[in-house]
Amino acid sequence: MTRDQEIRQSEAWYATPMGRHVLFRERMLISHMLTSWPRRNHTLLEMGCGAGHFLELFWNAGFDVTAIDEQEESLSLAREKVGQRVTLRQGSLEHLPFDDDDFDFVTIVTTLEHMAYPETVLREAFRVATHGLLVLFFNSWSLYRCEGIFQNAVPARDNYWMSPLRLAQMITQTCGKRPNAFRSTMFRPSRFWRGEDPPRWSLGRTSVFPFGAVAAFRVDLSPLSGTTIKLAAGNPIQAVR
Repeated sequence: MTRDQEIRQSEAWYATPMGRHVLFRERMLISHMLTSWPRRNHTLLEMGCGAGHFLELFWNAGFDVTAIDEQEESLSLAREKVGQRVTLRQGSLEHLPFDDDDFDFVTIVTTLEHMAYPETVLREAFRVATHGLLVLFFNSWSLYRCEGIFQNAVPARDNYWMSPLRLAQMITQTCGKRPNAFRSTMFRPSRFWRGEDPPRWSLGRTSVFPFGAVAAFRVDLSPLSGTTIKLAAGNPIQAVR
């Protein structure tokens, strides 16, 4: 299967009930982790944006968004979603075509664990970020990975997953700071991954419990000031432009 075919296959999966559920959970996790960051008149870079599933979320939050990916096919799909609202660039994540401190914030969404040299990618992210970094990743401590290994349903190879401990250590070694916040989501078996609004008592929402299928670290690099928008759990972030 070619890389273009893999990208199209991934897009088709996101259109399934399970894919829509996962996308909703990832967006909810991002929304929760961004609540302390100021948005208006602040720039944000998404590294490894893929087909652009999260770009509109960042744009609606009020950020001036730039995105970079190594695959032109992915960027074409992203362009279909966001048009001219986001600046899209093709380039290597290990050698970003940007100057030091070019962006206020940087995000890496379920991309770092797939990279051959994740430390290099992290180092580049910290180089171009002034105020903060957000990293979402597929969690190797999750029930989903254990379920998939026994059912041979999800990839078991190491470059598909990352543990919270490994990533926290990598962040600290790369930038000299410990992460400021951690959350994860999707704790239940994948057969329950349907719909977009589980009961409030369920484990379908975000939590500091470190065993969700998707997890996130936020690193604040400098004191933050500005107006932030408090979100109700599960609602997409929205700013008035």
